[in-house]
Order: sequence, then C-alpha cells, then structure tokens
Amino acid sequence: MAWDIDNAAHLLRRAGFGGSMAQVQQLYGLGQEGAIAYLLNYESVPDPAAQSVNALGLDVTKPFDAAAWMLYRLLASARPLQEKLTWFWHGHFTSSVVDVPPALMVVQNETWRTYANGNFSAFLKAMYKDPAMLDYLDNRLNVASSPNENFARELMELFTIGIGNYTETDVKQAARALTGWIISPGPPPVGAFVASRHDNGSKTLLGVTGNLNGDNVMDILFAHPALAPRICTKLYQFFVRPDVNAGELSTLVSSWTSSNGNIKTVMNTLFHLPSFWAAESRNTLVKSPMEFTLGVVQRLQLALLVDANNLRLGVTLLNNMGQFPFGPPDVAGYPQGQEWAGTSPLLARYNFANLIMYGAAGATIVNQLTQGQDVSTAAKLVDLLAAQMGPITLTTASRQALINYVNSGGYSGTASQVSVKTRGAQHLLLSTPEYQVQ
Repeated sequence: MAWDIDNAAHLLRRAGFGGSMAQVQQLYGLGQEGAIAYLLNYESVPDPAAQSVNALGLDVTKPFDAAAWMLYRLLASARPLQEKLTWFWHGHFTSSVVDVPPALMVVQNETWRTYANGNFSAFLKAMYKDPAMLDYLDNRLNVASSPNENFARELMELFTIGIGNYTETDVKQAARALTGWIISPGPPPVGAFVASRHDNGSKTLLGVTGNLNGDNVMDILFAHPALAPRICTKLYQFFVRPDVNAGELSTLVSSWTSSNGNIKTVMNTLFHLPSFWAAESRNTLVKSPMEFTLGVVQRLQLALLVDANNLRLGVTLLNNMGQFPFGPPDVAGYPQGQEWAGTSPLLARYNFANLIMYGAAGATIVNQLTQGQDVSTAAKLVDLLAAQMGPITLTTASRQALINYVNSGGYSGTASQVSVKTRGAQHLLLSTPEYQVQ
C-alpha cells in the first residue's frame, strides 16, 4: 500500500472523527508507522480540552449540559484515538442519562477515557465499581439478603462473554459475589464497598468455587476463552468493517492473549491488518450521527461550536438525528450500521448540513474551502469540495448531479457565484450517500 493523503484521511476517520485537513496533512507527514504510533501513544500528547471544558460554564447536573460536555471533549481533544475509544466503550459498557444523574455520567466518561487504551482486566474492575454503572443496572441495590441479578446478567450477556457461555445458575452466583456495593456521594462520587451488605458464603461461578467477590468475578470473566474473541470482534466491526475475517480475528485474539488483554497492543495490531487498509473495507461503515456531525465540524474547523450555547444546539441536532449523547436507547448501546439510514435520521443530517452552510459560519466556510483554489468551472469546484471533505470518491452519478447544480443558472467562477454555489454544493455533498459512510 502506498502511503498517501487518502490513506492518512482514512486512518483519521477510523481512529478518530475525521479531524481537519491540517491534521490529515500532519499524519501524512509522519508516514504510516509514525501516524499509527502518534495516534496510539496519545498519553504523550497534551490535551488542552481536558481543562478548557471547565471554562464553558456548563452545568453537568443537567442532561443537556452533560451531553454538551461530552460533545466538547470528543470534538476538541488533541487525542483522536482516545476520544474514539471512549465513545466506543460508552456504547459497550452502557449507562444512560435517562436513568442516571447526569453528573455521574460525566464521572463515568472520564473513567472510560482513563482506561480506554489500557488493560481490559483493570478496566473491568473499574467499570463495575463506577457510580453510574452501579445506579444504571441496580447493583447498588444488590445485598446479601436480597440479591439483584440485573447487573450480573448484563455483565455476562453484553459486556463480556456473551449468551451461550453461562447459565442461570452462573448469573445467580455472580450476583451474590457482586453484593455489597453502594454509591458514596463524595465529592467526587465513588463506588464504595460495605462489608455488611456482602454475601460471604461460598459461590461457584463458571467452575470456580470460593468466597467470591466482585474482583474475583471480573478475573473469572477475563480468563474465560469466549471473552477475547467477543471483544476483538466488536473492535473489528467498529474500526474495520462489519463482516469479520476469521483469520484476522484470530490475529487480534493472539495479540490480546500475548499482551494479557492490553487494548493498545490489540489496536496496534488492528491498524496493521490488511483489511483495515483494503479498498473493499472503505465505505463499509455507516457513520453514526456523532461520527457524521463531528466529522463535519472538525473538517470545517467550526470554532463557533465550542461555546456552551452552540454545544447545546449540537446536542439538539444530534438528538434530532436519533443519537442523544449519553442517552443510548437501552443497555445494548446505540444502533449500528444501516439502522442509521432511516428517512427521519437522514433528513435531520441534511438539515444540519443546511444549517451549517447557510448559518453564520457559511461565508467563513466558503473562504476556507475555496480561497486560493481554482474553482473556475463547476467540475473543479465539485472535485475540490470532495477532496477537502474526504477525500471522497463520488459515484459518477453523484458527481454529475453536483456539477449540474453548480452549472444551473450559469457558472463562470465569479466571486458571487462561488459564494452561492459553494454553499449549495457543500450542502448537497454532505447529503450524498457517499458522505454517510466511511
């Protein structure tokens, strides 16, 4: 594979949300291996967004402001992969602001960010003690005298080993082992163990017997042979393509095993898989509303959206597209793939594109996209926009439709024509089927 701008942009779309063209150029300048290493080793990159979010004046005890807080972190971070992984884990280890105090969701998001690229065993042990998780799946109510099985069931079914790898007895035994945890209000709020609420009797979980506790449950699940293939499959389907290559999955699982579940090591292996770079893997992932929205905002460098009111507007627009930040519809997380391709969510995307191009930032965007560029013909303008926003490979039909739009009414590249037609063509480009996938 020849390392070029197209491949650098592909890497940043998958390992982040797309970034600006300047960020794509930066990755390209590092070379393929340097770009992968830069994204993976993000802890060495300063992230001003971690502090500047505090200056926005958001009240994270309110659902919309908590969602705006998360949107800002995803949008403004200097660490694309950390944020993409944090978003992935939010959809995997799910909790929802609909059921949990918003401030607890912010605490959880920071925890997921901390463990996003680390050891999965340590992540599991932090996950089950997280206050939002204790609240969302009722483990704060799980006591020796009255075990609550809700968290234990979802832990095995969705978060770790999957259906078919445990029994109802295992659920009951895990629930007993997970007794004793409450939410200590802090500040900051934390999960706290109360020994008097814990079942100290002998339990047998997945063939392991003893006076098991929560950490023991996580160790047993981490060691289960079904865990690594299941988590690696989800990572593959999120970052590479929906249909999993069995040989490449085996490679990921081997990487998991040799690194004892180190997520960074697994991601490094994933970014070197042939399918990650293959032409047939491009445009196979339907962008979620979050990926679509952040991709547009980052590529167009819309600094307007970093103030609190515009972030709240962004949350509203995402909600219109069907994806309220911090609000997955159920414990299984957000929809994936073609589920985002319904008429109503797509119309909301088109309306967002219209708002961006014909709103207050429209003139600035036109200048950013076209200044100093040859836009003397409709074809040159369309090809420029496709390059700036992707690069996107438009179908012949889509490209011609955009050219026809620019030419309608006459086009000779005057300043006024460029201003009007760039807005319209960009709106249409962001509404094409080709822009909805990555």
